[in-house]
Amino acid sequence: MIKSNLKMLVVIFLMLLLFPPRIRAGDQNSILILNSYNPNYKWTKGLEEGILGKLKQQEALIYQEYMGTKKLADDLHFKNLYNLYQHKYKKSDLDLIIVTDNHAFDFMLHNRNRLFGKIPVVFTGVNNFTKDLLRGYRNYYGVDEDINIETTMELALELQPAKKNVVAFFSNSVTGDKFQSIFKEIIANYEVETSIYRIDTVEGVIDKLELIPENSIIFLGLILNDEQGNLLSVEKAVGKISSATNDPIYSFWEFYLGSGIVGGNLLSAYVKGKVTAELSLDVLAGQVEDKTIITGQFSRYGFDYQELNRLGIKENNLPTNSKIINRPKSFYYQYHKRIWIVIIVFSILFILVIILALYIKKYKKAISKLDDIFSETNLVFWSWDVKKKKIVDISESCSIVYGYSQSEFYSNSDLLRKVVQQRDYNLIIAKQQELKNNPELNSISFEYRINRKNGEQRWVKEYNILINNLNNEIIRMDGIVIDITERKEVEKELIDYANFDPLTGIYNRRRGLDVLEKDKQRAISHKMELTVCFADINDLKYVNDNYGHDAGDELIKTVVEVIKSKVRERDTLIRLGGDEFLICFPDCNQQKAKTILRRIIDQFESINHTNQFSYQIILSYGLAQFNEIDKKVNTIEKIINLADQRMYKHKKKLKEEYSINK
Repeated sequence: MIKSNLKMLVVIFLMLLLFPPRIRAGDQNSILILNSYNPNYKWTKGLEEGILGKLKQQEALIYQEYMGTKKLADDLHFKNLYNLYQHKYKKSDLDLIIVTDNHAFDFMLHNRNRLFGKIPVVFTGVNNFTKDLLRGYRNYYGVDEDINIETTMELALELQPAKKNVVAFFSNSVTGDKFQSIFKEIIANYEVETSIYRIDTVEGVIDKLELIPENSIIFLGLILNDEQGNLLSVEKAVGKISSATNDPIYSFWEFYLGSGIVGGNLLSAYVKGKVTAELSLDVLAGQVEDKTIITGQFSRYGFDYQELNRLGIKENNLPTNSKIINRPKSFYYQYHKRIWIVIIVFSILFILVIILALYIKKYKKAISKLDDIFSETNLVFWSWDVKKKKIVDISESCSIVYGYSQSEFYSNSDLLRKVVQQRDYNLIIAKQQELKNNPELNSISFEYRINRKNGEQRWVKEYNILINNLNNEIIRMDGIVIDITERKEVEKELIDYANFDPLTGIYNRRRGLDVLEKDKQRAISHKMELTVCFADINDLKYVNDNYGHDAGDELIKTVVEVIKSKVRERDTLIRLGGDEFLICFPDCNQQKAKTILRRIIDQFESINHTNQFSYQIILSYGLAQFNEIDKKVNTIEKIINLADQRMYKHKKKLKEEYSINK
């Protein structure tokens, strides 16, 4: 009897080994996700999003731990982690453990059996993985990455065929060894000059960037530490490197995107995390064999719009379905809250108009009251019979907005169109036709100019809706017209105030620097020259103190008028403030700019000889020319600073020669 029971137990044990029980649909699984790094590390965050997005669909009970080994990875730290997990999970009944990256994987190899027993472990993100690492272990499954360097290399050279030098940076680590080996094997297939550096710090990369050949493509490995050994954020590390060069930077990880690289065929932590979660669910369901390893290229094309734009790379040259970040925000994106407020407000107004329009003939008393309201608010309501092509109703407030009476509109059906200024008439026709042709549109609005009966020009905003009969035929168009002239005038004043110097009428500092930045971008894209002049009126304070501020203002306006009369039409004059000005000479080198300045100075000397003023007009100036490659003058700030320095040298020289007003 005892022998028979023993035989039965042996048979059951063997059956459980050979045919593990499947997880029934609807059971809640308990899963521990053990991450090597901290939750703020972009790679970890991407893996988590992919893993959790899939697991949460199955309503699994998820535990998460972060080992933080980017900052601390000594034996004491791992011992403390062991004690912590032993305490936290001694009463937990886990069904599966997911580990991300090498430290968590190694920790589980050494401690799983003691901490959790022989429950399944699914790993991902492990560098230099081979199946030999699992020799002697059971119930391990994984997702092994194959980073796609070749596709990114081929794409970079295709997008920028003029680049003949390739420079790569890898860290002195196991990961660096692996990627350098792959890189060397791939680059041998291309006829380009290649330099490979093994560097561990961001500062080391920046130092080398000063030595690399011009016209290079840069490939950047995992280098995130500073000189003190501190781990920098991806944004800070890659941002520093990107700021130190004008050459394009490519890499192989999606979490680098948005920090200064162009892009490439990038390893996606999210995609890899999603595949890891799918494998985990298959393991829980008993659908895969022990030591199943999924190998693939978990990458997707990704690019930074700002870098593409800077380098002149067209989007239609990119691979299909490429992910593009940092696109300029649309008008709707920036103002969507205000837009929705306006939509809600005017939707309420339209509802009111529709209700009134439906009962307009039946409730004359209500219409009369509405006329009074419109008259007080400079708001006109009208109704147009589409078939008869005539006005069937218009509020008395039409005399306030248009200057014409109700009787004049009723007697002349064309009058409602004749008050519209001719230059805006086609806009109204197009908008109303759009409303008629698009059944999904409930209403439409537009702004245009009118001529009142007395000839005065006013701005109005109009809202149109269509009224259909039971056969869904358009029988009437109703409209509301609001006088917005004052608003338009305020808008123009605000624009002028924001962009122009009130004394001289030329661009102010804010708007002027925007124009100069556009000139710089145009110079880069069209391979043109750009020169900037920093000018200063000498002894303006002396004039203010001795002749009054009105004289000082007159001096400033005279200087501006002379400069505007001598520069080219394409040149831009900017008042930085006080007695300081910038003159921007697009498509112009320093020599040509000096010729123009000579004409300006000659004109001042002619004025000085006439004794028109009780003082002389003397201008100090300095020139600087933009150069995209030269780091001393490759930004607007640097050009202005250099021109400013040269202006001060010129001012000092003038003061040493003579004093102009004293």
